[in-house]
Amino acid sequence: MENREDWNPKSKLILAVLLIGAGIILLAHNFNLLPGNLHHAIFSWPMLLIVLGVIQLAKHPNKGFGLVLLAVGAFFLIPRIFPVNLNFGQLFWPAIFLGIGLLILFKDSGGNRSWKKNGVNSSDIIDEVNIFGGTERRMTTRNFRGGETVAIFGGSVYDFTDCELAEGKNVLEVVNIFGGSKFIIPSHWNVHVEVVSIFGGFADKRKSGFAIPETVTKELFIKGVAIFGGGEIKSF
Repeated sequence: MENREDWNPKSKLILAVLLIGAGIILLAHNFNLLPGNLHHAIFSWPMLLIVLGVIQLAKHPNKGFGLVLLAVGAFFLIPRIFPVNLNFGQLFWPAIFLGIGLLILFKDSGGNRSWKKNGVNSSDIIDEVNIFGGTERRMTTRNFRGGETVAIFGGSVYDFTDCELAEGKNVLEVVNIFGGSKFIIPSHWNVHVEVVSIFGGFADKRKSGFAIPETVTKELFIKGVAIFGGGEIKSF
C-alpha cells in the first residue's frame, strides 16, 4: 500500500475525476443510456490499464511507465469500441516495438530523478538498460540509493548481499518487458514492492521469519511494471 504522502494534489484530482466519471457512467448504464459496446469497453481490463497509466503519469516524473500502460490499454481497447477487420498479429509486434521505443525515449529524458539532481555517486545507484541481453551485478556500496533498471527481451541479476541501504526512502524503478530481473536482497531490509504486472508477475520470495525493527530508518521501494515478463526478490 502506498503512503498518502506520495499522492500529490494533481494525482488526487485525477483520481477524484476518474471516480466521479465512473459513477456517472454507472448511472447512465443503469438507466440504459449507454450503447452496449461502449459499456463493454469502459468496464474492462484495458480501461483499467489506461486508468493506471494516467495515475502513473500524474505521480511520477519519469513518464515511461505511464505511457507503456496507456499504450497497452489503448491497443486492446480500441477494437472493443471500433470493430475493425484486422489481424491481431498485424498490430501486436509493431505496437510492442513502438512502446519500447517510447519507453527508452522518455527514460533518457527523465531529468528529474533525485539521484541525478543531487549528484549521487554512480556506484550508489543502478541505471541500466538491457535489450536482447543481460547483466549480472554485485552491489557493494554502503549507501545504496535505488535507481532504474530496464530489461526488454533480456534479463538482469543484482546481488545486494554485501550492500547497505542509504538512510531514508530509496526508490528502485523496474521495467520488465518480455524480460525479467532478479534481486538478491538481505532478509532484514525493509522492502516495499509496488510493481504493476500485465501478463507477467513480480514476487517477493525472501525467507520469512526475520522481524524488521520498528525503528528502521532505511527503506527500499521497488516500483515499476512487468509486461509479458517478471521479476523476483530472494534472500540467502
